[in-house]
Amino acid sequence: MTAPLHIDQEFKSIIPPLSESERELLEESLKHDGCREPICTWNGVIVDGHNRYEICTRLGIPYSTILLSFPSRADAISWICLNQLSRRNLNGEAFRYLIGKRYDAEKIIAQRKNASGINQYTESPKENQQEQGNGSWESRTDSRTSARIGQQYNLNHTTIESYGRFSRSLDQIERKAPGLLPNVLAGSIRISKDTVDLLADMPDEEVHHISKALCDQLDQNRHMTVYDTNRVIKKVQERENRSSDNPVIIPRIKTMPAYDPDAEVNGLLLTIPTWVSTIQRVSQRTDFSQISDKARSKLNLALHELESVSANLQQKAGGQDSGD
Repeated sequence: MTAPLHIDQEFKSIIPPLSESERELLEESLKHDGCREPICTWNGVIVDGHNRYEICTRLGIPYSTILLSFPSRADAISWICLNQLSRRNLNGEAFRYLIGKRYDAEKIIAQRKNASGINQYTESPKENQQEQGNGSWESRTDSRTSARIGQQYNLNHTTIESYGRFSRSLDQIERKAPGLLPNVLAGSIRISKDTVDLLADMPDEEVHHISKALCDQLDQNRHMTVYDTNRVIKKVQERENRSSDNPVIIPRIKTMPAYDPDAEVNGLLLTIPTWVSTIQRVSQRTDFSQISDKARSKLNLALHELESVSANLQQKAGGQDSGD
């Protein structure tokens, strides 16, 4: 009998939750084909495969595990983020969150290496010590880490650093009012970076009330835009301000337009580089003469679907050649 695995709540919270339809498809696949993909673990803790593990243990489906080795918790978090960034079609908030979590984890890894006399760019302890004498090696290491990650995603290092602040603020909100983060990462509740920063600084009780109001509203709408989110937050603030013995000025949440025509496109533009990078990596690393017929068939079907929706989107964007 397979020993029970452990779930680390932080590791689990990093992973954007499946949609209802995705979860149903996964469950049907596991029932029909069994659990073919191993659940990845580190010291008995799941780092990838939380959904497969939950379904398999509930339905009594056998599963296998693969043991991964990481020098530290930060290394494990970095791996989880990279794994999700390469595997999932992510909304803008989830993309920014995963990049930010990866950046914060890899700052810790790089600082640990620097502290031992080896930095990201040299194997020479002497060279690293000279650099430390010229300023804060922590800040230098952080900026190099953001620059390195930014280069991988065609983003400026300051953007990567802002994603780090975004992820830290979301984590702070989740500590104050558990439940909001999964909905944000799933794309059910859209929220701007400015609003996230403001919520992170609010008192715990106020964040709890706002989180509950947002989740209650989500039950009715099933999807909330940035405008919807800010409208709900403002209503909660106004209600609490009226009932308070010490009213406060409440225009904390920036007024947003009811409709931003570029919002969805901008979110897509954040994720396309990840798709391209993943496809290129698979193309370079896979021996296609060795893959199974089933995998080949699924890949061709998925690529045809991607080609079809891409062509349709390109036509709508006016990017198709008109021909002679």
